[in-house]
Amino acid sequence: MDIKFTNKNKAILLTVIIIIFFVFTIIIPLVSLYLIPQSKIGSWLFANIYLVYCMFPVLVYFIYTGVYFYHVKIDAYIISITSFRTVSSFFTNKSYVDISHLMLEDYKFISKKFSLNTILMLKIRAERKLIAKRFNMSLLSNNDKNLISNYLDKVIKNK
Repeated sequence: MDIKFTNKNKAILLTVIIIIFFVFTIIIPLVSLYLIPQSKIGSWLFANIYLVYCMFPVLVYFIYTGVYFYHVKIDAYIISITSFRTVSSFFTNKSYVDISHLMLEDYKFISKKFSLNTILMLKIRAERKLIAKRFNMSLLSNNDKNLISNYLDKVIKNK
């Protein structure tokens, strides 16, 4: 039993799309309004400035919820899970865990409405304490979710 799941390519692609969206919907229009206000482009943007205001909440939403990169590896002895934001991970701590199969007590997937993220919550037994560890996973497909669930169920059942 040795499996690996990751969303590296999807997370990087979504991050690049969000950055391009930000540049083309907010940065370029605001710079155009400042640098060339009397041109046709500047006057059109000034007349339709509400488009920039409409796009701003979409960008804030993605910044608030975040795009998370995850890596899940389950082998015969260890469960290794890593999750971190694609852009701000340079400034914040990464969420990770390496545990033996015996330490896993339970797990649960939590899906939030209006979010691209699914939370995997692990309940881990460590020296008479039960610890809950959460991992955000962006763009987790139902197929990957079911496969991870099946492997984690096997780990819990066979300990």
